[in-house]
Amino acid sequence: MRWFPLLVLVVFAVVARGDELSAAPSIAKQLAPGVVYTQEIGSSLTINVLSIDLNVPGVRIDAAITGGSITSGTGNASNGRDTVRALVERTTAIAGVNADYFGGTGDPLGLGISQSELYSEPWTTARAAFGLDASGRSPFFSVLSYSGDLSVEGKPGRVAVNAIDRPLTRADRPDLVVYSQLYGPTSGARPGAMEVVVKGVNLPIQPNKLIVGTVDSVCPASNVQTTIPDDGLVIAATSHGAAGDFLRTLSPGDVIHFIAAIAPYADLSDASRLAMSTAAASAASTSRSSSLNRNALLWGNASTGVGGGPKLLTNGRIDIDAAAEGFDDGFAEGPHPRTAVGATQDGKVLLVTVEGKPGVSAGVSLLDLAGILLRFGAVNAINLDGGGSTTMAIRGLTVNYPNQGTGERRVADALLVHAPASSTPAGTDALIMPPDAPVTVGATCPLKCRSHGTIIDGSDPRVVWSGPATNGVGYVTQDGVFHALRPGTGEASALLDGQRVTTNLSVVGPAAPSEAFTASLKLFDSQSLPRRTKLLIRVTGSSGSPGAHMPLAVVVTGGSADQTTLVTDEDGLASTFITWTGEQGWITVTSSTTSPATVPQNAPAPARDEQQPPTAPAAKG
Repeated sequence: MRWFPLLVLVVFAVVARGDELSAAPSIAKQLAPGVVYTQEIGSSLTINVLSIDLNVPGVRIDAAITGGSITSGTGNASNGRDTVRALVERTTAIAGVNADYFGGTGDPLGLGISQSELYSEPWTTARAAFGLDASGRSPFFSVLSYSGDLSVEGKPGRVAVNAIDRPLTRADRPDLVVYSQLYGPTSGARPGAMEVVVKGVNLPIQPNKLIVGTVDSVCPASNVQTTIPDDGLVIAATSHGAAGDFLRTLSPGDVIHFIAAIAPYADLSDASRLAMSTAAASAASTSRSSSLNRNALLWGNASTGVGGGPKLLTNGRIDIDAAAEGFDDGFAEGPHPRTAVGATQDGKVLLVTVEGKPGVSAGVSLLDLAGILLRFGAVNAINLDGGGSTTMAIRGLTVNYPNQGTGERRVADALLVHAPASSTPAGTDALIMPPDAPVTVGATCPLKCRSHGTIIDGSDPRVVWSGPATNGVGYVTQDGVFHALRPGTGEASALLDGQRVTTNLSVVGPAAPSEAFTASLKLFDSQSLPRRTKLLIRVTGSSGSPGAHMPLAVVVTGGSADQTTLVTDEDGLASTFITWTGEQGWITVTSSTTSPATVPQNAPAPARDEQQPPTAPAAKG
């Protein structure tokens, strides 16, 4: 009976925030048959919801790597990210949201399945994931685990496959990765790594499927990235440990067997049984009568899948255990921008973003987010990446206001909504009518449009507005109201009658005060030498925006830094490795734009979350 007080606390927490989270004025716009976009505009919270009916002909959802491959075709995974807006623009999608967490590469940290092909295995800690069945019409959710296995036909022994399509770790850490062409044209192996080229493979890689191929060549201590064959894979391992030792035993002509078992932890053995079963194909087509666990069959035949976490709703009830999925209290309870995916009782999929931009929307906790999804009719739901990654794009417009001073963040993957294109009226003269006078900072201004010679209100369902105006001068809500934030000139954009239209905006008022920036420092165990740690520096402004492209100086007492001068990236991040020489020491980071920040040598490592992503690509395996 110990659950009863917890239930009371959860219900009380939802009720206590009822005034803030209850339904606010909203406006709905049908993007296509079966696809409706709704924005709820409250005094301190803005919520965007895409409702997708997958039973409408032509409507579908798919996951996609934003760069087209993990490396965007360059062979360098750090180049593999892109914005959700850019991905929607260059595909046939009509809308999309960001999906899983990621490090500094185009490789998501958790599950990724696109058009039934596996491009990323689940995260090492069991975390929630969203999937669609083989038909692409039925959504389902699980907390997933992963087990990868590589063996050679007719030979004893096997070795664990740590990951699929991500860069290898440092050479001093045991690691084995399987590369398909979803990674890019060449492998991501490090100099000195073992590589094996396998051809004649029964592609694509899918969860819970036996992958078979023949070794074509073995390349010990390769110093160049190896071309991934059209009909095959490259298997790479660091030379250190069992993974490298196993690859050294292979020879041309050997037949390899590879299984990526994916299921809830208790069902992993069934996932492997499914892969090894000679009746796997027939079992998959008769999942309800099969003796194999239904979860293994579902994920083995999933057409789409993305990771995230933690879970939010299960069968109509709030069901959050952030700690069990590796998230700390600050992540769970803090008011952050959020992205989520849910499903209603009748099978509609809901893609939800909640704004978290200072001066625009307060953000929400995970508990609040679960309550919002319940209110919109979801019965099952999970959280996705959030913070500065939270993005919803519609036909090339970013409709939410990203929590970034530099605009929309480049992410690793996205969930895309596809639907038949609606017809565009011929000969339209669509435009946005500019305001008659400059708008004062803090004021609002309703915008109007014109189409076919008729003046229409900005809240007309035919008009979809881009949320942020250019140059940060303000934002536009879907009721067509411009909110002025800072002096300057910019543009507002909208979709009207199938056309993208813009208008100039002028905002006047007191000059915005110069933003104060602060630097926070975190130390991570390098997991190699005991006297070596990784320093992550995050620079943020008082408004929550990242301190992009800022020079930093690193001073170490009791040790040395690999790099003593750094420049933050577009997300306000910079990192270097520290080698300690004394039992005690500390690091101080200074910049002309921030106060000095210090962290001691024995600072505890932080929990990983969307505000503090894992800093090493190797963290997946």
